[in-house]
Amino acid sequence: MKAMTSGEKVAQLEARIAELERLVGILTRERDSKPPAVYGPLDRTPTLPGWPMDPKPFEPVFPLPGAMPTCGKCGITLSPVMGYCCSRTDCPCGLGGVTCTTTA
Repeated sequence: MKAMTSGEKVAQLEARIAELERLVGILTRERDSKPPAVYGPLDRTPTLPGWPMDPKPFEPVFPLPGAMPTCGKCGITLSPVMGYCCSRTDCPCGLGGVTCTTTA
C-alpha cells in the first residue's frame, strides 16, 4: 500500500468536507420544508380553575435561631445531636425506652 502524500490527504479531506456540506444542506432544506408540529387536545394540559396554585409558604425544617426544642415533661433540650434516650416510658418526644412484657 502506497503512503499518501500531504497533498493527497488535503484533497481527500476537502472532498469529504464538500460531501458533508452537501448533506447538511439537504438536511436543512428537509427540516425547513416540514410544517410546524400541531398539538392535539391530548398533547396539552387542560386549563383548570385555580391553577397554577400558589406554593405553600416556607416551613423551616430546623428550629429558628434562638429557639431550641424541649420536652414538655422532663425539659430535656433536643439539639441536632442524635442518640437521646429518656428514662420515661411515656416520653411525648418518642425517646422513651422500650419495655417488654412477657406472660408465662
